[in-house]
Amino acid sequence: MEFLDAHSGDAARMLEQLSDASVTAFLDNVPPELSAKVVEKMITPYAARCLQGMQEEAAASIIGHMKSSSAVRLFNAMDQETMQRLCKHLPDDSFYRIRRLLNYPPDSGAALMDPKCFLLPESIEISDARKRIENTDGLVSCEIYVVDGEYRLAGVVELNKLMSVKPRFMLSEIMSKNSHAIPARAGIKEIAAYNAWKSFKTLPVVESDNTVVGLLKYKDMMDAINVLNARMTITNTSEDVIAVASLYWSALTDIMNTALSWRAQHQESGRK
Repeated sequence: MEFLDAHSGDAARMLEQLSDASVTAFLDNVPPELSAKVVEKMITPYAARCLQGMQEEAAASIIGHMKSSSAVRLFNAMDQETMQRLCKHLPDDSFYRIRRLLNYPPDSGAALMDPKCFLLPESIEISDARKRIENTDGLVSCEIYVVDGEYRLAGVVELNKLMSVKPRFMLSEIMSKNSHAIPARAGIKEIAAYNAWKSFKTLPVVESDNTVVGLLKYKDMMDAINVLNARMTITNTSEDVIAVASLYWSALTDIMNTALSWRAQHQESGRK
């Protein structure tokens, strides 16, 4: 278990050498939070096959512990019937988190972002902000983004600055209001051209009303660029890649909406 936790990438490479049935049996005896760390690092088609061989509840539990982008990537490798069955067993918080990503085009900033991000309200004191940072479970980066009461982007503050100023200052007094943001539906190539990457390792992703929906890391953006370039090399036509991805994204959204309807009916039956 310690090896899986500390060396999930190495564990993934080892498991990929075994049969699907062997890996499925192994994952059945590993806590889902550890299984998720390993499955995320596996080659996508192989990981999808292993999950499809598990009991639906167990597979859904593993997916529920994954990052949203990783879960969507795995769903991409599954047939629609399997995906729909697994969606029915996802924990509610995971279901809605993943479903939100499925509402965005696959080549957009929001599809690449991490929706689980650390934000601070502008109306708190520095002392309160520091206390919140102590309980972030590793979510804090060099730049901390600040929102107003409506969850709209208000500014950004450097972690070093936040830790060095007097604790009685208000966060709104020390933050910089000149924060750069990525529109949720901006395309990958547009995002890659942002000059803000020269100064920041992460950028906030915002909706049209400036509400923050997640953070995008420079590394994740570059990974997506590399994948897109590889696909373009294979197909030799970027438009074909985007067209196929868009069709699939629409199908995924339809499946999630069907699962949402099933959940509503199931909850209504339970109340009766």
